[in-house]
Amino acid sequence: MELICSKPSKKSLQCLNKSLVVSHTKSRVQQKKPTSDIRTYLIGSLNEQLASNIYLLVLDDVWVEERPYWEEFRSCMLNVSSQNGSLSNDHCWDILEKAFVKGTLVSPKLVKIGRGIVEKCGGLPLLLNIIGGMLAHYNDIEKWLSIKNRKVWDLEEERDKIQKSLELSFDNLPNSIVKQCFVYCSIFKKDTVMEREELVRLWMALGLVQEDEERNKEMEDVGNDIFQILVSNSLFQDVRRDEYGHITHCSMHVWCMIFHYHFRNMKAYVWWMRKMMTLHVKHLAFYQEQNEDDELKAKVSTLIERNKVATILHTLFIKIQKKFSLKQLKCIRILTLKGYSVHKLGNSVGGLVHLRYLDFSFTRISALPESIGKLYHLQTLKLSNRIEQFPESMRNLICHLISLRKLYFVKVLRRKGCGIEELRHLNNLTGSLYISHLENVRSKEDAVKADISRKKNLYIIEFSWSKDYKGSDRVDKDVLEGLQPPADLKILTIRSFSGDNFTEWHLPHLRDLVLEDMDSLTCLKNFDVTGSTKPLSPSLRSLQLFSMKRLEK
Repeated sequence: MELICSKPSKKSLQCLNKSLVVSHTKSRVQQKKPTSDIRTYLIGSLNEQLASNIYLLVLDDVWVEERPYWEEFRSCMLNVSSQNGSLSNDHCWDILEKAFVKGTLVSPKLVKIGRGIVEKCGGLPLLLNIIGGMLAHYNDIEKWLSIKNRKVWDLEEERDKIQKSLELSFDNLPNSIVKQCFVYCSIFKKDTVMEREELVRLWMALGLVQEDEERNKEMEDVGNDIFQILVSNSLFQDVRRDEYGHITHCSMHVWCMIFHYHFRNMKAYVWWMRKMMTLHVKHLAFYQEQNEDDELKAKVSTLIERNKVATILHTLFIKIQKKFSLKQLKCIRILTLKGYSVHKLGNSVGGLVHLRYLDFSFTRISALPESIGKLYHLQTLKLSNRIEQFPESMRNLICHLISLRKLYFVKVLRRKGCGIEELRHLNNLTGSLYISHLENVRSKEDAVKADISRKKNLYIIEFSWSKDYKGSDRVDKDVLEGLQPPADLKILTIRSFSGDNFTEWHLPHLRDLVLEDMDSLTCLKNFDVTGSTKPLSPSLRSLQLFSMKRLEK
C-alpha cells in the first residue's frame, strides 16, 4: 500500500452499497462539502479537481459491474471491489452450520429443511449468516418451515432479499424490550463503532434494561444478554473481541439503517440531512459533520430552546458551538455534550431531575455548578479532565448516588467533599475505575473508608500517585493496603507508588498486573507473584513492569 500511495496526489476510499453518488465522491476527494447539489456542477468541479492530478480511487462494495461504466475513468488508478459470484451449496451449508451454538444437535429433518433454505439464499454469505442466526434460536420443524416458505425468497434483487431477511430477523427477536434496545441504536450514525459497555449503559439510562431478581442478574448482565442476542441475529456486524474472546465493540448492520418504519415507533431521529425533525422526536443526535452549516446550527438551537420537542426529549447527543439553555429538557435521561465547545455548565442542569447519564468529557468545563448536587438518579457520570473545583453540594451528591453504576475517573483532592472516603457508598460501580492523586490520602484509615473491596462489580482498577510526588514510604504502603481491591478483580494497574514493597493481597481472579514508575521498589517478594502457599493470583497471565529502576527480584 505504501508503494501505491506514494505516487497519487489524491487518494479516496468510498463505500457504495448501491450506486456511485457523485456528490459524495466529490466531498471525499475535496474533503469538504459541495456548495451545490446540481449534477452538472458536481461533475465539472470534480473533473477540475482531478484534471492535473494522478489519483487513487477505491470504490468498495460496488453493485454496478458493467465494464463500460468504469472505462469512462481516465488518468487514474481505480480499485473496485464488488459482490461478484456466489458460493456452492455445500459451502453455504457450512456457513449456516457455523451459526448454530456449539454442541447443538440438528435432526436429519431439520438438516433437509436447512439445505432447502440454503438453495434459496443464492450463495450469499451475508444472507446465510442472517438466516443462520435466526434458525439457531429454534429447534422445531414448524419454525424452520415457516422461514423456508417466506415470500422473501421470491424477490429478484439480492439486496432486497438481504434487507427483508434482516427485517425478518428483527421481527423474530424474543420480545419488545430487545427490539427497543436495537431500534435505539438508530441514534448512531452509519458506520459508528459502538462500545458494548457504553451501549448497555444507555439502555439502562432509558429504563429499557432492569435487574432480573428471579435469575439473580444485575442490570449490566441483562443488558449484555440482549447485546448477545442482537449479535447472534446478525443485526450487529464488525464484531471486535478482546484477548479473552469477549465482545467489546461492534457496529450496526449497514442494511439495518434502512428500517425506517420500525424506527418511527421509537421516535428516534439522527440529524443526517437538512430536514426538519418531527415534533414527537424523543431521541436526537446532531453530529459534527453538520457543524459547518451555521443555518442548521441555529435551527437546532432554536428547536431545543423554544420548541416543544425539547420538553419530551429523552436523549440528546449534541456538539455545536452555539450556546443553548438546558431548562426545557424536562424529561431528558441522557445528555451527551462530549467534545462540545463549552467552558461552563449552567445551574439549569440541576433541574434535569430524570437525568441518568451525563457526559461532558473532552469539554473545557473546569468547575461544576452547585445545582449538580440535585442529580440523585445519575447512573453514569463522565467528567471533563479539566475539573479543578467541586462544589459543596457534590459532597452530598456522592453520598446519595447509590444508583451510580459508572464513574470513570476519580481525582482525589484534599478538599471537603473530594476525599477518597466519598466513594464509600458507591458499591454499585461496575467495570473500570481509575483513581489518581493518591498522595492526597492521608492515612490507611481514610483509604479503608473508600470500601473498595466491597465494589464487587469492578473488574479493572488503576491506582496512581502523581509522577513527581516524593512521599513517605510508610504512609503510601499503608494507603495501598487500605485500598484492598475486590476479590473478582481481573486487571490491576499501579503507578508511581513510592513504597519499597507491597502489601500482601490475594486476588484469585487477577489476570493482568501492570506496575509502572516505582523508583523505590526493590523486590516483589511480598506480592508473591511467583506464588507459594498463597500467591497473589493463580490466574495471573500477564505481568508488565515499566520504569522500575531499583527492582532486583
